[in-house]
Amino acid sequence: KIDLEKGMLGDADHIGGIGTLPHLQVLEVSQSGITDMSFFSNFPLQTLRILHLPGNEITKVEGLSHMEQLRELVLDKNKIKQVDEGAFDGLRCLRELRMDDNGLKSLTNLGPLPRLRALHLASNRIAELGELDKLRPLKHVVIVNLAQNPVARKPLYRAHLINAMSSARAIDGKEVSEEERERVEQMLQGGGPAPIGAAGCYVFTEQQQQQPAIPPQNSNIAYMHPNLGGGPNRWLPGTGSEQR
Repeated sequence: KIDLEKGMLGDADHIGGIGTLPHLQVLEVSQSGITDMSFFSNFPLQTLRILHLPGNEITKVEGLSHMEQLRELVLDKNKIKQVDEGAFDGLRCLRELRMDDNGLKSLTNLGPLPRLRALHLASNRIAELGELDKLRPLKHVVIVNLAQNPVARKPLYRAHLINAMSSARAIDGKEVSEEERERVEQMLQGGGPAPIGAAGCYVFTEQQQQQPAIPPQNSNIAYMHPNLGGGPNRWLPGTGSEQR
């Protein structure tokens, strides 16, 4: 176990610890029982570019504001349930943030991170589609991973995430094509009826009308199984005409 309060890797007089490494660029400390990040603010880590702290007992993100050159931050497998306001202040150069498997329940305060390109938040406890809208300020993220969160099992999860993150090029390891993005935009702008199930939705092929619980025989409705990953949609037989 490493005690950050006593100089981390140094003796009681802070001799030989990271306080004597003002030009340190990479620091990896995994599975070391670290519980408190605030002590990082005591170390001269202004030049640090990569910080890996997976598998510790961290509950709060803090002590990072002076790491102006930090490019990559890994906090996987800790105990961070939420991110406090200002936790990432000062990290203007951060390109990749990993917080997989933390029990994270909210996406509030994931910013400001103006240069973030990759966001990994798999295996957490994000449950509501509304949480995805909180990622809108991350304007330059191209890779986002929310797999194995409860929200990822909700109908139209991927469409909502594409809409919230206009720069995303890959979601949960699957590419976002321009064709898919256009389909999502058309679908959301059209304000179609509520989806049924996780894989498809009823789509009206003529002027918008009220969706009945059971489509009547003369209704002009087709069932679309959207292929949001690219390629043509699959139109399944319905009770009415089947049009694209």
